[in-house]
Amino acid sequence: MIPFTFQYDLFRIVAPIMAVGSFGFMLAGLSSTGRRNPAVGSYTVFAAITIGYLLSNTMEISSGSSGESLFWSQLIYLFIGFMPIVWLDFSLRFTREGRGIPRPLLAIVCLFPLGTLIVVFSPRLSPLMWPSIEWFRQGGFVLSVRSHGPWFIFYAAYTYGFFLAGAVIVARAFVLYRSFYRKQARTIFVGIAVPLATSLIYVLRPIPGLTKDFTPLGYAAAVAFFYIALFRRALFSLAPVARSLVIERMQDGVLVLDKEGRVADANAAALSMFQAGEAVVGKLFRAVDFGADRFIAAADGGKAVEFSQGTGDSTRHYSALSMRLGDRVEGVVVVVRDVTEAKNLLARVESLASTDELTGLPNRRSFMIEADRELATSRRYGTPLSVAMFDLDHFKAINDEYGHAAGDAGLREFGHILAAEIRKDDAAGRIGGEEFAVILWNADLEASRSICERIRTKVESKAFESDDGRTIRMTVSAGLVSFAVDDANLDCLLIRADRALYEAKNAGRNRVVARR
Repeated sequence: MIPFTFQYDLFRIVAPIMAVGSFGFMLAGLSSTGRRNPAVGSYTVFAAITIGYLLSNTMEISSGSSGESLFWSQLIYLFIGFMPIVWLDFSLRFTREGRGIPRPLLAIVCLFPLGTLIVVFSPRLSPLMWPSIEWFRQGGFVLSVRSHGPWFIFYAAYTYGFFLAGAVIVARAFVLYRSFYRKQARTIFVGIAVPLATSLIYVLRPIPGLTKDFTPLGYAAAVAFFYIALFRRALFSLAPVARSLVIERMQDGVLVLDKEGRVADANAAALSMFQAGEAVVGKLFRAVDFGADRFIAAADGGKAVEFSQGTGDSTRHYSALSMRLGDRVEGVVVVVRDVTEAKNLLARVESLASTDELTGLPNRRSFMIEADRELATSRRYGTPLSVAMFDLDHFKAINDEYGHAAGDAGLREFGHILAAEIRKDDAAGRIGGEEFAVILWNADLEASRSICERIRTKVESKAFESDDGRTIRMTVSAGLVSFAVDDANLDCLLIRADRALYEAKNAGRNRVVARR
């Protein structure tokens, strides 16, 4: 049996000492090093509330009258009413790298402790908390025996519910995280277990003769444990802050999906990629027609998946790599990389490799590949096909008289005319200097001649200016041949077309010579 007066005298001595100790831990946490800690706000509030709880409880049992004792017992709820919220916010910041209770939700949950203050300080409403209070003196202390009303039951459920929720969150972190981070999670868990244990000991009364509630001392012990975990073990200044800085500020998007495909977490880059806000958390992932099922399936294959969003010039391309979180947790983490610039650069490189930069037409290599493909199709299906060779007349004279800039302008103009006048399925290319080639698909010699004449006439009628304002006109000669069964390959066609072009040059230029 523990002597009655010993319990209360011990508390009056120890509680102020622990309040001073908690104040010292709070100041240490607010030091220059501690201010960089994302949990310092929650820790400071927790320590301040604990100090208020210790001192109020000390004043309550030291009061000389029932009215004074009632006032301090009412004032206690200014501190302990908000304690569960602060603890839950603290535990969330621990496990979510600095993100606590969202502000809208925080405003809502604070309504209950505010309501509790109104109830305990209101003479008309206080019976909801304490329907009856009987005062008596014992050993120099003013004590009371109180019955508990419905509001007290709700308050007890709220308190234990929030504390247990925070404890579960920290325990989950202990299971998931490894090594040094796990030690810190264990320290946090032990810290909150102390006040919960002291509270349960007071409620269940397993110790004979125990009448004093030592829960405030348990909270003071928690302040010390939290300080060790947060600052001595550098909890938030090492692992979580590093994760936060790397994950939150990285350009790659990071998604955490549960087994149902719901978004459990997402960094800022991922929210930006999918044009979503924090509200996306808890909802099924959707990116246009790309669902979470492909991410989950890809986690087992170990291969990146690609998808796109947007249309036209606003299309963005992404590559995503999925990894399962482990045997204990059913879900995947997805790292999404925006590869739009890389794809555009690759397309640009491929375009430069296959396109003549001056005219925008396919270069010789690209044209030959396309022409070989068309020739093979024509040979397979027996469809007619023609090849034309074009050469700008007296092009050297244009360069000599007007300058190379004018010559380049002339080549560009001719390239534009070719691209505009040939049909959709035809192919044109610059194969060297002022020489161009056209392959005319499914066109016999007469139809092809008509197209070439249209091109020649267009060039003859086109005029452009040199840099000094002089008008320049060009003409073009063409040699045209159609595919014959004895043409072994494309080179045979080009050789025959080049001979026809030579005839056009010798015949006075500015003409089309067609040969079967």
